[in-house]
Order: sequence, then C-alpha cells, then structure tokens
Amino acid sequence: MKQQSGFTLIELIVVIVVLGILTATALPRFVNLATDARIAKMNEVAGSLRTAAALVNGVVNAENLTSGTFAGAATVTLADGTVVTIAGGYPVASANGIVSAINSSDIYFSYGASIVTFAPDSNHTNCAVTYSQTVYTSAPVVSSLSVDRINNGANAVSYCS
Repeated sequence: MKQQSGFTLIELIVVIVVLGILTATALPRFVNLATDARIAKMNEVAGSLRTAAALVNGVVNAENLTSGTFAGAATVTLADGTVVTIAGGYPVASANGIVSAINSSDIYFSYGASIVTFAPDSNHTNCAVTYSQTVYTSAPVVSSLSVDRINNGANAVSYCS
C-alpha cells in the first residue's frame, strides 16, 4: 500500500490562524495610507508655496524691481517664461500670482479674500494649506495643515481622512 502525504487538518488550521493574525495587525496600517498620502501632499504644497514665494522674491531683488512692488501690483517673469503678479515683492494670492508661481495642475485650489487655499481634491477641502499676503511689506504666510492644526491642539489626520 502507498503512503499518502499531505497536510493534516491541524496544520491547515494553524496556518489559517497565523495568516489571520498577520492580516489583523497589518490591515489597519494599510487602511490609513490614503490619509497619510493627503497629509504628505499638503506638506509638499506648503514647501512648494514657500519655495515659489522665495524664488519670486529673489527675482524681484535680483532685477531690482521697485516700481509697483509695494503699492499696487506689478509682474515679474520667471526663467521658464511664467508671468507672476507681485505685490510687496512676493506673489499675490491669486491665479496670476502664487498659483502661477507654483505651476502645478494637479492641486485643487480656491480663493478667498487675499487667501488661496490648496487642498488635495474637492472632497477634502478641510485638509488644506493656505497662502495669504495681506501685508505687502512683509513675506506671505503659508499655513501648513500638519504643523498648524496639530500645534493648535487638533489632529491633522481627522481633517484629511
């Protein structure tokens, strides 16, 4: 008679239990990846806003532009040909200002009074970074979600979930 080989029922149950335990511990971490991605995207946007504002201000200073930079609006042309509306030596909070300066088409944005709010998409507008320049004699303010809202006692994850 031939000896049959295979797995016993106990071995199969042990493997299923081990896989269940691994799944139960790993699944919650993977579920939260979308929220983490939105927070990372907003941190990237905040960095882009700061960089774009500094770049435009650098061009203004390098070209010694003074006419219209502190009162009213003027424009500056960046190296790639992008025209950015400025006031106070920095991009204004508008489509022709900071939105042109960061030059990104995959970011959802909306306008308020002297504020541009950037969000990952139209469904997550609370998960946002704002750019404002209300005082034209100083640098603009970039409010980053993961820094400001956590420091104010709130949790960025709740805004981005």
